[in-house]
Amino acid sequence: MLKLDFSPSKENTAVLKTGYTVDYKREDRTKSQRLVSPKKIAVIKATAASLTESLPVVCPITGLVTATNFPVKDGFFLEAYHPIVHNCKAMVKDTSYYKLLDREQKAGLILAALDFYKVLSLESSSLVVNLAMQANLTDLQLDTFIVFIQDSLACTSKSYPLLSLDSMVKDSTLLGYMTKCYEVEHTNYETVSLDTVDDLTKKLFTVPKFLASDKRGSAMDKEAYDLYLDVVEYLPKSLVDKAKPFVKTLITNTSSTLITRLVSAIEAKATTIDDSEESAMLLAISELKTFVEKNRETASKLGIYSALDLDAPAIVSETETETAPVVVEAAKPMGAFAARMAALKAKGAI
Repeated sequence: MLKLDFSPSKENTAVLKTGYTVDYKREDRTKSQRLVSPKKIAVIKATAASLTESLPVVCPITGLVTATNFPVKDGFFLEAYHPIVHNCKAMVKDTSYYKLLDREQKAGLILAALDFYKVLSLESSSLVVNLAMQANLTDLQLDTFIVFIQDSLACTSKSYPLLSLDSMVKDSTLLGYMTKCYEVEHTNYETVSLDTVDDLTKKLFTVPKFLASDKRGSAMDKEAYDLYLDVVEYLPKSLVDKAKPFVKTLITNTSSTLITRLVSAIEAKATTIDDSEESAMLLAISELKTFVEKNRETASKLGIYSALDLDAPAIVSETETETAPVVVEAAKPMGAFAARMAALKAKGAI
C-alpha cells in the first residue's frame, strides 16, 4: 500500500522559521548623456539669433533664413523662396564661387540643386534638414557632394531615384544616395531584341513556368473567350451558333485547322451597322486573331496537345467556310462473295 508523506522538509521548515532572505543591491541605471558638440551649439545659437532678432523669412526648399526689418512676433515667420533657388544651376557649376559660401549656404545650395533636378523629397522641414546638414557634415563633404551634382545630376540622361532627407541626415545618407546613382548610371536599361543577342543572353530572358500547363491553358482560353465576346456583336447569328461549341477552347482545342477556319470565318462574316464602328470592329478582330495565333504556338510548346497543325491556311474564303463538313464513313467489311466480285471487276473480267 502506497503511503504519502506530507510532512514539511528541512528546507521548508527553515523558511517557515526564519523567513526568506533577499539581498538587495542598488544599481545605477542612469545612462550617460553625451554633451552637445560645440559645433552644434554654435549652429543652434546662430539659427536662434536669426529667428529672433527680426521677423524671419524661411525658404521652404533650402531652409535658409533671411532677416527682414519687420518687427518680431513670437511664433510667426514668413515663407518665401530664397534667390538661390532660381540661380542654383549656375552656382553649382561655378566651382570658384560656391567654395566661398559658408556651411549653411552650401547646404542650402545642395537642397536647391536637388529640388531643381527633381530628386528631392523633404521628410522634415527644410530648416531642420539644413541644420542637420550643417551639424553632421563637414565643409569638405558638402563640397564633395556639390561636385557629385556637377558630374552626375547636371549632365546625366538617366532618371535618378529620389533622395529623402529628414532631421537624421548625415554623411552615410549622402554616400548611400551617390552609390545608388552610380549603379543607375552604369547599368544598361536599353531594350534589346532577342533576335540579335547571343545564346547566353537569350537564356537570361526566359520566362519561368509560373502555372501548370493545364491551368495556363485554361487561363489563355478564358482570355481568348473575352476577346471573342468583343467581336460577337458584329457576327451573324448563324455563325455565332456554329461557333458556340468551340469558342471557349480557342487555345486548347486540338484541331488547329478548325480554329483557324473559325477565326477566318469571323473575319469574313463580321459586318458593321454604322461606318463609325468599323475601326472598333477591325481592332477587335485583329486582337482576337493575333492572340489566338500566338497563344496556340505557346500551347504547343507547353505540350497541351500532342500535335498542332501550323500548316493550316490562315485565311479561307467565305464560300469555303459555308461548305458543310464532309463526313467520311468508314468502309464496311465485304463478304467473301463481294470481295471476289470486286477482284474480277478490277481485272476487267466482268
